[in-house]
Amino acid sequence: MMQNQTTIDSRSQVVLDLINWLREQNYHFITVTPLTHARIWQRHPEQLGQTLNDIFGWNRPFMFSKQALLPDALAERLLEAGWLIADESNADQVRSQIRISSLPLLGKEALLAHGQYPTVQAQSVFFGPDSYRFVLALQHFLQQNKPAIQRALELCAGAAPAALQIKQYAPDAEVFATDINDHAMQLAQVNGLTNQLPLEVRYSNLLNDLEGDFDLIVANPPYLADPQKRAYRHGGDLYGAALSLRIVDESLPRLTAQGTFMLYTGVAIREGVDLFWQALQPILQKHPHDRYRVTYTQLDPDVFGEELESGIYQDIDRIAAVSLIIRRQD
Repeated sequence: MMQNQTTIDSRSQVVLDLINWLREQNYHFITVTPLTHARIWQRHPEQLGQTLNDIFGWNRPFMFSKQALLPDALAERLLEAGWLIADESNADQVRSQIRISSLPLLGKEALLAHGQYPTVQAQSVFFGPDSYRFVLALQHFLQQNKPAIQRALELCAGAAPAALQIKQYAPDAEVFATDINDHAMQLAQVNGLTNQLPLEVRYSNLLNDLEGDFDLIVANPPYLADPQKRAYRHGGDLYGAALSLRIVDESLPRLTAQGTFMLYTGVAIREGVDLFWQALQPILQKHPHDRYRVTYTQLDPDVFGEELESGIYQDIDRIAAVSLIIRRQD
């Protein structure tokens, strides 16, 4: 399993060089939901990539032998490293195995590498509108509270968008980005280096493989009930809320005095009842009431509405995106 390191392998170096080159080209792309992405593809299903956004944003195939968008040497390195692979329908057509997206941070814009479209593989690295909402909520917290941070952690980090924001806010802090997905860890490390926000990228099953306490712990974990139980998507029982509940329970004892825990997640609403908030109460009661201040905010009342068409969610009214902030008061 990959651990944080000061040097990166040649395959990661190609991605870093690609992002640096895209930045020189003023590349900018905002990633949409998979459903919106599919609708854009359906407008012109046979269209080949004609722009850098087509290739690394919309993830369209392109003719490798005729490409003039990338420097030839960079294109060859991407092909040799397996970041470009031949399309099934035409051996001369290739598709990128990663996408590159823009992420507004406080005071700068980052470029992040993440998974290809569609995100169906077991090792997919998800990034999308949830990531933007998560980082925006984190930015609001940082701006409003201006916490002192020496040691911070993003759990279930994926491409590590929140860890990058924390590192940008507190450049001298030790900022960890953890995951159980080796592919995610590889891209998180690249994302830190290319944005000059180096992270401590570690394998960890939540906090089990980490030592010490943290001034800030944040997480945007998988929160859907996925029949295939893909790691980047499946949040377990209670309509996908089980993982989020476990994260709360295990994170609170690892906060420093005045430390903060922040969770962005999706919750199932059934007959007007927030099932996550209901299930959270016994967990909160396990911890001293006078030690923590809890803030719970509904950020979006209706996300992933298409999931309601599946049998798992047949008795659910809606899925809402929420922010849970718990601050130690001692």
